Amino acid sequence: MTEEYLTVEQLAARLGWDPKTVRNKMGPKNGTFTKGVHYSEAPGLPVMFRWSAVLALYRWGPVAAAPPEQATIPMARGYEMK
Repeated sequence: MTEEYLTVEQLAARLGWDPKTVRNKMGPKNGTFTKGVHYSEAPGLPVMFRWSAVLALYRWGPVAAAPPEQATIPMARGYEMK
């Protein structure tokens, strides 16, 4: 059974990355992982990643985006191109 919530070290091991790489992708400069979407942190507790959100990011792009067959592209004049 796959665990839903993972620490930085567990996520790094599952993705085959170094834990430092995961932490770098949490920062405001890279911003691959979004606080409140991909991970949560609270004072005194470890950072916890939501595995399903990380999977969605790498399958479809940002979690807020729809799967490719339903994706639309917002255009400058307010309409969306499918």
